[in-house]
Amino acid sequence: MNLGLGLLIGSLTGWLAFSLLRLNVEHGLRTSLFIGLIGGGIGMQFAQMSSSAPGANDQLNVFGVVIAAATAGACLIIANMVASRRGRRG
Repeated sequence: MNLGLGLLIGSLTGWLAFSLLRLNVEHGLRTSLFIGLIGGGIGMQFAQMSSSAPGANDQLNVFGVVIAAATAGACLIIANMVASRRGRRG
């Protein structure tokens, strides 16, 4: 459940970055959703590995949600920086 939640949070972060912050506009919404999805999954896995308290897999992991959103945002910012470095952003 936590991995699915991380993927959902990552996709939501990708949508928000595309809609509100106008990141990765030249690549489109699908790309932003995909980058956010991957970042959210990586962030949730990292949060589960670094968590000191062993929790049940069906409990909500607030630390994991925060880390998943932060990692997804970082991945989106990095992708935007790479695109602007290549001259694709005006």
